[in-house]
Amino acid sequence: MAHYLLKWNPRSWNEAQFLDFYYSYLAGQPLRWSCGGTKRIVEGDRFFLLKAGIEPRGIVGAGFITKPPEEGQHYDPERADLGKTALYVGVYFDYLAHLDDPIPVARAELDQPHLESTVWNAQGSGKQIPPVTAAALEVIWAERLGGRSIAVPDEMSPRPGGYPEGSVRPILVNSYERNAEARRKCVEHWGLRCLVCGFDFESAYGHRGEGYIHVHHVVPISEVGQRYMVDPINDLRPVCANCHAMIHRGSEPMQISELKRVIKHKRG
Repeated sequence: MAHYLLKWNPRSWNEAQFLDFYYSYLAGQPLRWSCGGTKRIVEGDRFFLLKAGIEPRGIVGAGFITKPPEEGQHYDPERADLGKTALYVGVYFDYLAHLDDPIPVARAELDQPHLESTVWNAQGSGKQIPPVTAAALEVIWAERLGGRSIAVPDEMSPRPGGYPEGSVRPILVNSYERNAEARRKCVEHWGLRCLVCGFDFESAYGHRGEGYIHVHHVVPISEVGQRYMVDPINDLRPVCANCHAMIHRGSEPMQISELKRVIKHKRG
């Protein structure tokens, strides 16, 4: 899975237009974004959206590509009147900041050594983010959102219309897992080591993995009501990304104890 940088410059696509886009995002409508001249982007690739131009600037959104590049009428009305076109990719945001929201990752932060890249200053959308830089940005992104938006494979049912078999689907952890305070209490009690396989991100990746872990809700969300109050210690468990994906793969989530038995059997 490659990571790409999409850009929004209010000078060429104003804030009123962005707000229309934002409310379409809230409504769950199909969305697309210009990708410059890049044609190699494929369904399932990851993207980050950078607000450029005037301050405040920075990474304001992230998600997955749902459709490869296709040509359409240019987003600039004047260019569109001249018959100009642009390339667009289908996008699904796992988070997009409102204009009044704080920018999760400010533009100045992208110049820090572990994030520094020429891609941030490149003209136009659709430039690929180097893998090492993308990995560092993913960690910061998850930290800044307090666990509210974590992309893991095969966790949530497809959106209306479905996804082709074999495609990568964009998914979000549920709201109980995204609750920052519940997550903190869960980790405070259970620790940061995966309760399925024992993996520890900090031990494996050093400072980059410090404090990082997914949090799994052990009770299927279909079995709890709207008035349900999560118990961080009894209802949540820390698991690594791989085990989290395996727990949710299939029509019904697997119990942690079941997956532990699978791993034990495979290890002999």
